[in-house]
Amino acid sequence: VSIRNLGLLVSAVQSWSRAMEREVRERQERAELINEFVGTEGDKITVTGVVKAIRYSDNAYGTSTVYTFVGTAGAYAGYAFTWFASRSAMGDEIDGRTWTLQGTVKPHREWRGSRQTQLTRCKATPVAA
Repeated sequence: VSIRNLGLLVSAVQSWSRAMEREVRERQERAELINEFVGTEGDKITVTGVVKAIRYSDNAYGTSTVYTFVGTAGAYAGYAFTWFASRSAMGDEIDGRTWTLQGTVKPHREWRGSRQTQLTRCKATPVAA
């Protein structure tokens, strides 16, 4: 890769991640995912699902890893969640692995018409295959 194309190469990862988030929103619109919030602020929940998108956000405290997670089993199947992690707890690749997240519900937010429950102080554990 030449230096001329380096910017394109570096931006490809974030572009792909945004496309995955767009897919989550579109699936909610098509009713494949449930476009509703889960729980109330302060509730402790456990969700089993897969990571659909990973983004990075710079802030005053460093870089946060933003995971978009979709529940696949139990009471939270079909719901979308976001987790602003201070580290890459679930890795930097979307590999289709199933994870269990235990966390606390933050105030709900709607982003571009998509209702996503934000989680904080999560513990991520891979589910054995």
